[in-house]
Formats: sequence, C-alpha cells, structure tokens
Amino acid sequence: MQVDEATMAANPEADGPLTADRLLTVLGPVVGEERVLELITRDDGRTPRERLLAAPDLAEWRTRLDGLRSPRNYLGDTDRLITASIARHQRTRTLRPV
Repeated sequence: MQVDEATMAANPEADGPLTADRLLTVLGPVVGEERVLELITRDDGRTPRERLLAAPDLAEWRTRLDGLRSPRNYLGDTDRLITASIARHQRTRTLRPV
C-alpha cells in the first residue's frame, strides 16, 4: 500500500476506513466500539476530530488523537495486529481430540 502524503495532508479532516479501523482498535477497548463509532460517524455539523476532542470520556487521549488518526502512524501496525490476534487465538482455542 502506498500513501499519497500530499493528498492526505491536504485534507486532514478526512477520516477514512484506515482511520476508523485504527480508532476502533485502540479506543474500542477504552470506551467501547459503539461509542467510537458514534463519535466518528455522527452527523452533527462537527468533524470527527472535533467530536473526539470534545468527548469527556476521551480526555486522557486528546494529546494522542491526531497521531491515531494519521495514516503515517497507522501503516506498519499489520504485523503487530496479526501477532496479537494469533496469540489471543492460541490462548483461547480449545483443543479437540482428533
């Protein structure tokens, strides 16, 4: 995957699927996936960034929100996410007799 940094920089308020996935992955365990989805999809005249920054339940994340929303910081997480998923699966799988 290649990121067109000029296009992304020109539209800092564009929250696409990569951003939504990243926010759900990081903030979902903190405030719940439904809450994150509400904040990034609600149509109230504010941008997703403005809603995230104004959310009282995300106050401790305010200084990190722009970094979470940046595709530059998101790319490269694939290996970490796959490793974490495999580890979680190995911890929770049930061995069945063959």
